[in-house]
Amino acid sequence: MTWDNFLMAGLDELKPQRREYLLWFYGRHLGAEPEDVDRLVRESDNRPCAVPISALEMNTAPLPANATTPVAKIRNRLIATYGPTCMTCPTPGDRVDHDHVTGLVRGLLCNWCNGRVDLCLHVNGCAFADYLTTPPAAGLRIRYPNRGRPARPAALDAAGRRARREEIATLRTPPCAPCA
Repeated sequence: MTWDNFLMAGLDELKPQRREYLLWFYGRHLGAEPEDVDRLVRESDNRPCAVPISALEMNTAPLPANATTPVAKIRNRLIATYGPTCMTCPTPGDRVDHDHVTGLVRGLLCNWCNGRVDLCLHVNGCAFADYLTTPPAAGLRIRYPNRGRPARPAALDAAGRRARREEIATLRTPPCAPCA
């Protein structure tokens, strides 16, 4: 891809799984339509993702290495395979990151990066985009434990969201006499 094309890169330039995830994430959480997400991806070149420079920017206590929870076992396996640092910055990694659509573990991130990685809209050229495009732990095929929670329902399309809002509006009780 040349620099001229990079500025026009949109959803079509992303791998199908990444494109599906961005549409799900921004559609579900922000109510964005696919054309809005495409516009955000196209404009993302002007807004670089910030990656922490040092551990001074981190505010998390280290997690115990001898924990026996399912997530701790995955974390220990990732540390044994890839080392203890975050996969997008040079700080210690302490969070197991996973794809919320597929449920597969993507890698080990620090707390700061884990809270921001899904907001990255870049096609390439930033640490988050490279991490999301080719997740380091994808080859391990580890499924993140669901902990007994029911699976998330599929995201609604625009018509479904509109119908849900109308349904909720009919459920609202009318104001009482003093408030009316």
